[in-house]
Amino acid sequence: MRKENIILIALPLAAMLVFAGIVYSATSVQVTATVRVLPPYPHNTQFTINNSGFFFYGSLYDKDSGAVLPYRPVKLTVDYMYRGALRKVVLSTLTFAGGSWFIPFNGDWKTAKIEFLGDSRYRPSSVTIKK
Repeated sequence: MRKENIILIALPLAAMLVFAGIVYSATSVQVTATVRVLPPYPHNTQFTINNSGFFFYGSLYDKDSGAVLPYRPVKLTVDYMYRGALRKVVLSTLTFAGGSWFIPFNGDWKTAKIEFLGDSRYRPSSVTIKK
């Protein structure tokens, strides 16, 4: 092997070792993280749920003050009979500006459960009705 070929192989190898040393020394940086602990939920919530044949409806309230909770996500889970088999469907919506909600459902339902999963200000709550 000629001297020029050895130099052409040795230079990239030396460059890789130097680069690896730079990368290694750059990874030894100290990082400080600040963790903020959130307080527990300050407010309890309360639901109402009703059925009028073709839809479920109700309201979401702050249990302590009685204030309505607008624009909060709620989830309705309905167990119903279809062709002799018990089935389950999950439907989601938001409460309206007045805290009320409604979800159309036309079927032979057995149980219905409405849930608010909670957020940073309000505790989760749910209520179940049976036919």
